[in-house]
Amino acid sequence: MRKELLFATAVVVVLAVSAACSKKNEVKELPDTSQGIAPRGYVAKGDSMLYGLACDGCTDSVVVVLPDAGGDPKTFNIINAMRQHHVFGSPVVGDKVAVMVNPKDSSEVLYVINLEELKGTWTYMQMPTTREISKEREQQMTEQERHERDSLVQKAMVPIEYGYSFRRDNTMRSVGHVPRTTSLEEESPVVYPRQKRYSEWHVYNGHLIFTRMSRAKNDSLPQPPVNDTIDILMLKKDTLVLQLGEQIQGFSRKAEDEAGK
Repeated sequence: MRKELLFATAVVVVLAVSAACSKKNEVKELPDTSQGIAPRGYVAKGDSMLYGLACDGCTDSVVVVLPDAGGDPKTFNIINAMRQHHVFGSPVVGDKVAVMVNPKDSSEVLYVINLEELKGTWTYMQMPTTREISKEREQQMTEQERHERDSLVQKAMVPIEYGYSFRRDNTMRSVGHVPRTTSLEEESPVVYPRQKRYSEWHVYNGHLIFTRMSRAKNDSLPQPPVNDTIDILMLKKDTLVLQLGEQIQGFSRKAEDEAGK
């Protein structure tokens, strides 16, 4: 697993260039999953992806899909998508997949995402950073106080698990430390980054869309959901690499979660 993550890190620069060049589409409307799985064949407004099940005949050069919307299985060429690193996962018979058909050639697809392989819990280890103190406070500290603070920082430098859990009904949860402002936390010599709390995930024109709730500045009035666009850079059995803006992050699959994904 570690070797795969090292390999993923080595190629993310090349993949990031491809992802950066891809168009970010404005999400007009996403399916309502508040009552469970979205209706079979449902496609969000503006989404050009074709969803279905992988059928017998999938190879390294073609993918065969039985559309959710009905009809006969369709066979697509994926050679160019492979060359562009736009095939995510390895579809096998029965897997839920999403493909983007080339508008200039209906026999070819531009993106292939194995949704079955994406489902589950993906995590990485996150180290905290040292909490900053004012220059005035730092100048006032004695050598003994500095030594004690350095000792506390060293003991508190413990990595914790961050990540995401993708579920079949398009709901998700964020894994990791979600700090709250408390007096105890403010006394800690280290700070863990805040983890956005996502509740839903969807595929949209080759991208992932993570949905989270937001609140007004006074933290009292609920606001409309916020959709964040995420690019998949790599998806293998035990390795996932995602990009949000300029941030690229690699993940490992939690093996104990495979049965419940």
